[in-house]
Amino acid sequence: MNITVAGNTSLAYYCLEKLCRAGYPVKTILLPRKGFIESSDTVDSSGLAGEFDLKKIQLPSSNNFKNDTQTDLLVKLEWPENLSIPIKPTITTISCNLSGQYGRGRLLDVAADIYKGESHTELQLFSESPQRRRDYQTKDIVDMITREVLSYSLIEINILDDVRSLKTKASVVYLRSLFDLLDSLGENGTMPDPFKRKYVLSVANANREIDWKKNVMEIYNLVRSYTHPGPGAFTRFDERKLTVWRGHFFDFSDNVYNDVSPGTVLDVIEELGIVIKAGVGSFLITRIQPAGAPELPARVWADEFHIKPGDRLSTHVNEPEEVIV
Repeated sequence: MNITVAGNTSLAYYCLEKLCRAGYPVKTILLPRKGFIESSDTVDSSGLAGEFDLKKIQLPSSNNFKNDTQTDLLVKLEWPENLSIPIKPTITTISCNLSGQYGRGRLLDVAADIYKGESHTELQLFSESPQRRRDYQTKDIVDMITREVLSYSLIEINILDDVRSLKTKASVVYLRSLFDLLDSLGENGTMPDPFKRKYVLSVANANREIDWKKNVMEIYNLVRSYTHPGPGAFTRFDERKLTVWRGHFFDFSDNVYNDVSPGTVLDVIEELGIVIKAGVGSFLITRIQPAGAPELPARVWADEFHIKPGDRLSTHVNEPEEVIV
């Protein structure tokens, strides 16, 4: 059996390495071209390709690709949905519904569950196959992807998790499910009967700009749902954009500081960061990135820009943005 792995994110690299070291017959790596995915979460697989004699192909590529590459099983890991793969595996294409999955230009699933304050997130491993259907309105023939869920697992979200830690947990669970599935293929190379469950694509429908009038837990959930490898939640100071990468709740019920307007700087704390008033409670920013500058500790930013108690961060909220992570 020949296995092709598509993707070069941290999840794809993790699974590719484990598959190769476990002895599964991976023959080819497909890579999306620069610009199709967020570069902050890409991992160079050249070392693995050389160690295990894997063929690397970057898509889109020439028309000869379809004829040159034969694969039995295609494993898609955080692959851009608008970038098709011009091969049809003999068994099936396996993918997963996971944080960072590309679809409709928005961050999906794990980020959405964090933002909504859920206690669990569901990881789905599914088989997908292309179909051609007639659109009932335009009568045009359109290409569709149908998905059947092969397995699913619940992953607990604790109060300290962010999108990166949950992505790591989900990578381990996904790989274990993938191993089980590969081992169940057997000698005849047929897929096991899938669970007959509807595939639902959830969306993190959240504005990334922080509304300081919200309570501190909503702000905390927003920041941790869009941190690395996501695009980051942001706020503004003197009309300049500030990306907030890290932070946590500092006070839940306004018992520490006086009650002032949301977005007001309450304190600048040595070695910790800056405390900002929320609608209810206060939020400690620990890592921040001014527009056009590198990420740095919030305390350093406060020193450089002479931030002091009483300064204000913007509470203005723009229309929702579409982002690819």
